[in-house]
Order: sequence, then structure tokens, then C-alpha cells
Amino acid sequence: MDFKNVGGLDAQLDDIARRVLASRANPAAARRLGVSHVRGILLSGPPGCGKTLLARELSRLLGAREPQIVNGPEILDKFIGEAERRVRELFLPAEREYEEVGDASALHLIILDEMDAIARKRGSMSADTTGVRDSVVNQLLAKIDGVKSLPNVLVVGLTNRPELLDPALLRPGRLEVQLRVELPDKRGRRDILAIHTRSMREKNALSEDAIDLLDDLSDRGMGARTEHFSGAELAGLVRSAASFALARAVETGLGAGADGMVAAADLERALKEVRPALGTQDEVLKRRYPFGISDCSSSMKRIIRDLTRFTTPVRSSTPRLYSLLLVGAGGDISSGGVGVTALASNAAAESSTKGSDFVRFVTSLDILTESGGDEARAAALAERFSEAREMSHSLLVLDDVDQIVAGSGPGGYSSVMLSTLRALIRTPPPRAGGQSKSLLDGKTLHIIGTTSRSDAACTVLKYFEEDLFPCSLMSNQCKNSSATDPHQIADASALAEALINCLGRVGCKTARRLAEHAVFTSGMSMSPNDMKSAQLAALESILDDLAGDEAIAAKVCEVL
Repeated sequence: MDFKNVGGLDAQLDDIARRVLASRANPAAARRLGVSHVRGILLSGPPGCGKTLLARELSRLLGAREPQIVNGPEILDKFIGEAERRVRELFLPAEREYEEVGDASALHLIILDEMDAIARKRGSMSADTTGVRDSVVNQLLAKIDGVKSLPNVLVVGLTNRPELLDPALLRPGRLEVQLRVELPDKRGRRDILAIHTRSMREKNALSEDAIDLLDDLSDRGMGARTEHFSGAELAGLVRSAASFALARAVETGLGAGADGMVAAADLERALKEVRPALGTQDEVLKRRYPFGISDCSSSMKRIIRDLTRFTTPVRSSTPRLYSLLLVGAGGDISSGGVGVTALASNAAAESSTKGSDFVRFVTSLDILTESGGDEARAAALAERFSEAREMSHSLLVLDDVDQIVAGSGPGGYSSVMLSTLRALIRTPPPRAGGQSKSLLDGKTLHIIGTTSRSDAACTVLKYFEEDLFPCSLMSNQCKNSSATDPHQIADASALAEALINCLGRVGCKTARRLAEHAVFTSGMSMSPNDMKSAQLAALESILDDLAGDEAIAAKVCEVL
């Protein structure tokens, strides 16, 4: 069977051909075996990976009527009974045709996009006081697998959140064929790009160097360089490259010819313009440690080594989830700011270069919702974990995890958020699907939490498998290190020594901020030797104020 418009989904296509198409392609053999047709398919996976396209191709191969594509939210209605009526109307054309011609009826395909909006677990929607969603699920069950179920109907459900669906819909006889549509691999991306540039090739609108770049499966080819791209994003990449070629043709006044061709340079420019929604966040992570990470003590070297070990993706035969909490010594100006956020961000950025294909930095702001309720925040946090579980090797950084689970409950925490976090951290990702046939195809999910509250050890800490406690600086070994800006601070070692002599111990973030204040106070328009003396004098003045006046110390602590 020729799925000519679908690329990168070989494993899913094989399953569909065997479980869905075979019985309909040879109905006589199916009747002899006593096998009934499959009535429903569930396609799940990240947005833009080709679920709707796959359903349309299925309709074409089966010679079905033009499929009815309905978005789940469109079925819902404020009037009681309207949503159920709309569900019945979807099946009405198939019912009428089957009554007229019987087994000679053509296949009717019903595609329900965003199915999780209408088919959630019954009784799970506390805000749904009318019970409309529960009634919609009941109506779907009656039509797909009821007393008067039809053999000329195939229901295809599409969703990004299969775990939200009512389990009754997933039983045999209903949506019994359940397939994951993952992000395409390198060969799949090459095939998808070939499909989207097929017309260009046929009309000689693609230059030779562009064809070589698209067909190349080495590391320099577009298939390898578009990692984490979905099928929709690859289509957008081709459109972006075509826009550069069209703009060049308009500028030169030519509507056709060599100057109107899409060249390799256009694909290169498009690759910089179109970025995948999934994948890593290297730029976001690096902004969290603008001066880098300094291994200026043996304890810091140990912390960095342990983080590197923890975040390195592990090939496993079973899905695994690993969790670690970085605890900073917060609470006062001297010992606070040991850099747990910077350490976690650096470890996450390093992980993306060693095989992690999904890295996200999550703060309490990222899970705020318009409703602001704990249930909505918990759902937003669960959504972040769900996105991570879509990928093979993922890493989530939960920055200030104590703020993420903050609430009005005991200890300043939300019981809903705590229970949600506990459940999420203890739930491993599903087994990898797609085209992988390796024994080491288990997904891995790494979670790094950070907190500066020592009392987190009694609440959040117990949910994590491991914990690390970065220490404050207690010596002047940060000389010429990246903890301070060498272009501004004339003598980092002298400033660090002054800080430690006065405060005894100091967090690296606090040390850098105090040094920057000293630089700002001393000014920069002087010779190097005078600059060193001025910066040291300014820092000593700030430290004297801190030691002599609690109000000033509190104000500086607030500013920092």
C-alpha cells in the first residue's frame, strides 16, 4: 500500500495496514476467519507530527467518503442535549447509506481532533455541573460499540493527552488500535522534506546543491540538522526557504529561471528562521549563568561532577525517571546565593550536548493560570511533565520548587501541588514507540529541582531520589574565575579575600553582586593600580556598613 504523502511513520503505517486495512481490503477472508472490522483508532503524539495527515491518507487508501473532521470543542454546546445531538449527526450519513445499500456501503471516516476536550474520564470534571461531557462520552460509546453499531464507520481520535481519555473508549471494539505518532527520526525527516519539495523537484525549481543538502543523510544534511522538528515545522521550513527564493526573484524582476530556484543557501537561512517548538532551550539556560560556572573549590568540583553524572542520558531497556534536588543555604545575605539555579542551568545545557533531546526550565511563573487556583496550577505542572514524556531523553529543571508548590497549606505549601508533584516524580515515562526496535529503547526523564529553603528537606526533599548541597565560598580560590567579570573587576582574588575575612562565608552570587557594587561605586576612569585600590576600598566601605548597621544590611540584602 502506498502512503505517498506520509513520511517518517513506517512503524505506524505497518500497524495500520495489518490491523485496520487488511480486513477491509479482503472482506471475504475476514468473514471466513470470523473477524470483524476495526471500528476505531486513537492517534496520539505531539502537535504537528502528522496525526491528521495520517488519518486523511487512511481515508484515501480505503476509498472512503470524504472524511468528517471535527474539532472536539466544536461539539460542546451550552444547551443541554445539543452536544449529544451533534455526535449523532456525525454518524447519520453512514446510517442512512447502510440502510439503503447494506454491505455495499462505502466506508465513512469520522476524525475527532482534540478528542480529550470531549471524552475525558467520566466524573473527573468537577467544574462540569451539567454533565455534558459525560453524556458525550456515553453517546460516543453507544454509536461506536452499541446495539446498533455500524460496520461502515471508522472513528479516528486525535489527541496530545491520551491519559485524559475515558478508559471505556480504549477497550477492544472501540478505539482499540492505539498508536503513538512520535517526532520523526533523521531518515523520517529526510522523507518528509522530500514530500514537501516534490513539486519543486518536478518543476526544476530546486537547485542541485539544495537537492544534495536535502537528500544527504550525513551530519551536514538537512535531515540531521533538523532534529526535534515535527512534520508541520519541516513544512514551514520549506515554505520559509521558498519565500527567500521568491523575494530574490522579485528583487531581480524575474519570475522564473535560475534566480527563482530554491538554493541550498535559502535552506540554510530558513533553518535559522524556523525553530522547533520541542527540543532544548540552550539560550534560555545560558542566560541563567552569564559569567559561566567556576569550579573554584574541591566541593564545587564535586558538585559539578555529580551533576554531570546525573544528567548524562542513560540507555535503558525500561523507562526510568531520575530526580535530584539542589538545596542552597538561603536565609541571610552572607550564606545565600550559592548558585543552585546557575548550577542546574549549566548541567541542563551540558545535558543537551550529550544526548538529551528535550530540556525545559520551569519556574513558578510558567505554571500561573488565569484562574490562579491550585488545581489549574497542578494541571499546568502536569502538562510540563507530559511534554517531557513525549521525548526519548528529557530533562526538566524545576527552579525554586518550593515556590512552585507554594500555597496556603501547612508550612506554606499547597497540598494539591505537593501531591501532584509527588505523583509526577514517581511516574516513569512510557516506553518509547515509533520505529525503534532496539532493546535499549526505554525513555528516560531527569528532574532537577532547586530551592534555597532549608526547611524544604522536610517537605519537597523527600520526594526526590537524590540531593546535593552546594557550599558557600570559604576561601579566595575564585581568583580570575568566571564568577566575576574580569573586564570590570581588577583583582578578583583581593575582593574575595576581603569578603570572606569580613563575612566568614559567602554565596558566590552574593560575592559577585557585592563586587559589582564596589566596581560601580569606585568608577572605571583610572589606571589599573588605582582601580584595584579604589575597588577594594569601596568594597570595604560596603562591608563596614553591613557590619555596623542592620537596617543598611537589610536594604542591601533586598537589593541583591
